[in-house]
Amino acid sequence: MCVYFITVKNLLKNRISIKEIIIFDAMKQIINRSNSLINNEMNLFLSHLTEEELGIYCKHRVELKFKKGQDICKQGSFANHVFYLKEGLVKLYTEGDKKNIILSVYKPPVYVGLLSLFGENFYQFSLSALEDSKVCLIELDWFKKLITLNGNFGLEVITYLSQSANYILHNKIKMGQKQMRGKVASVVLFFYRNIFEKLDFTLPITRKEMAEFAGLSTENLITALSEFRKDKLIEVDGKKINILNAAGLEEISNHY
Repeated sequence: MCVYFITVKNLLKNRISIKEIIIFDAMKQIINRSNSLINNEMNLFLSHLTEEELGIYCKHRVELKFKKGQDICKQGSFANHVFYLKEGLVKLYTEGDKKNIILSVYKPPVYVGLLSLFGENFYQFSLSALEDSKVCLIELDWFKKLITLNGNFGLEVITYLSQSANYILHNKIKMGQKQMRGKVASVVLFFYRNIFEKLDFTLPITRKEMAEFAGLSTENLITALSEFRKDKLIEVDGKKINILNAAGLEEISNHY
């Protein structure tokens, strides 16, 4: 009884309602349950959110597993989520009548799909898993709501979106200006530097997908890889690549 009256006294003194305490406690429980899931996301721009806003974020977020080759979203479908890659590897691409164009390949931790944040109501791209992946889906409407509620968070999101768009645009413009050998060298170096960070690796994409990334026909891509092997720039065994001369590939990427 004594504790009860002291609690009521404190409530009256601080003008805090029981309803507010229940809501606050519920949000704390949501945050505590989600802490293990959003550690990496916090390192991006979620650190700008208040505890209450973080509770909203967690409430409208779900984590799903996707098998290798499974579609995460399809071009032309209704845009209702932002995607955060927690584990695995994914490709972002556009689908055409005759062939697809791979815009980029991503490894975690990264947000993918922000390109549809302020655009049309339909995804302008497709996203699929290159290996078994864990992806967090955040409801787009609530993500936008947080942008309007928190200016610092909104600024970080817009900056991140701008950097992502500029990265894709810059890379595609540069790729379009290269010759066959330069394009293939750039793709090999991309996986070395941006994905695996080691000289020997197993490509997560097929020759056809590699050609879509480079903006070439599959035949031209295979020709360039054969030339690189003859020139002792790389070793190729199926999807396994071993870079023997990274400086040589860099020279080709920059000047051809």
